[in-house]
Amino acid sequence: MPSAQSVSDLFKEYKEFKLLQKKDEMLTSQPVGAQAYVICRKWLERYQRFLLYEQFEAGTSEANLKVKPEHFTKYHPGQINNLDTLCEDDPNHDNLFGTDSQEGLAANYVDMYVENQRSPQMDFVVVHTDLWQFLFKRYGGDEILRYYIRKGNNYYTSVEVKMF
Repeated sequence: MPSAQSVSDLFKEYKEFKLLQKKDEMLTSQPVGAQAYVICRKWLERYQRFLLYEQFEAGTSEANLKVKPEHFTKYHPGQINNLDTLCEDDPNHDNLFGTDSQEGLAANYVDMYVENQRSPQMDFVVVHTDLWQFLFKRYGGDEILRYYIRKGNNYYTSVEVKMF
């Protein structure tokens, strides 16, 4: 599904994004093993600028939107770029690659190590599958997949982004 090409497309995409974002915020404690995805905060900010997020949030009508003719090329966020911003350099190929020899270890699966100095909300956000699929189908990019886990006797689950 391509990204928006007109103000009408932007508004439609904004409404879908906003709905999925609200759903994502409501999904706090997920079952153990549920998937979650890491998205670079810088990319998400570029996406929201492209989407005219702040103007739509402020209730600006389509007729009153401030959109320059070059908006769709100049502000397009490009592919979701997590690797350059969040992940450690991997010259020794220490990241984990699947062997395709067992179920669940597909050869194309890569587990990327997020740099230790990166922090949630400042450098990245964790989103659920529906929101990730919505963005990935439109923009493509680098997938950093994580899973919900339960630590100790805690009732709630969480996502461990950094793998030590």
